[in-house]
Amino acid sequence: MGGSWDHVIPGHDPLVMDLYPAPDPALEGIVARLDLPPRRPA
Repeated sequence: MGGSWDHVIPGHDPLVMDLYPAPDPALEGIVARLDLPPRRPA
């Protein structure tokens, strides 16, 4: 249903906060924007 594997989000995995951007720099590590694609590791 998500359209791609980028939209399968394991809510229990803390890595989600590293892969998906915050909506605002002040919310980094607290809130993630799941409507955007994940950041790719360098």
